[in-house]
Formats: sequence, C-alpha cells, structure tokens
Amino acid sequence: MVEEQRREEVLSGVHPVLPSLALAFKRLVATIERESGVGGMKWFLLTVLGRRDGLSQGEFTQEYEMDPSRVTRTAQSLEGDGFIRRERDVKDNRVMRMYLTEDGREVLRRLPEIN
Repeated sequence: MVEEQRREEVLSGVHPVLPSLALAFKRLVATIERESGVGGMKWFLLTVLGRRDGLSQGEFTQEYEMDPSRVTRTAQSLEGDGFIRRERDVKDNRVMRMYLTEDGREVLRRLPEIN
C-alpha cells in the first residue's frame, strides 16, 4: 500500500505516456527473466559489458545513475555465476573493472540485445 501510494506521488505530474511505457518495459524484462533465467539487472550489466568490456563499477554507476551497492552486489553475483571477472585496476587499486568471461559471452548471445 505504501509503495503504491509512493508510486502515485512520483507519477503525478509525469507525462501520461510514461506509466504505460514503464509497465511495458517491466513486462518485457519479466518475460526475458522467465525465458532466460537471467534477472533484469544482470541482463543490463552483461549487455553494457558486451559493448564496453573492462568498464569500472564506478563508471557504470555514474553513467547509469545507479546505486553503487546494487551494482556491486550484481557484479559479485555475476562473478559467482562465472559470467564476469572483476579485477582491480593496475593504475588505481580503488577501481574495480569488470570483464566478460566466455560463459558470460555465451549467455549474452542468448539474451535479447538492448540498443
């Protein structure tokens, strides 16, 4: 109930087409998750790495305005699945870079592409 009320508050004043687009996207992601077994956030991160292998977690967080802890958890999960490897940047030990593994590339080939 509280979540529904908050959603209504956020959506008030928003262009009328946006809620329909959000619902369509949510349904698309749910279908992909159901058919592929890969969650939406993992799908998104794998797709981005498919285009920009070696992207840092910080760069990803800033470019897509995402919560750093969510990105870290997702990256750790993908690493545990064997789909990516994470390595410290040789020039700056604070930076964690993400790279697709062969298994990750194979999963990505089976997933719909995000353009």
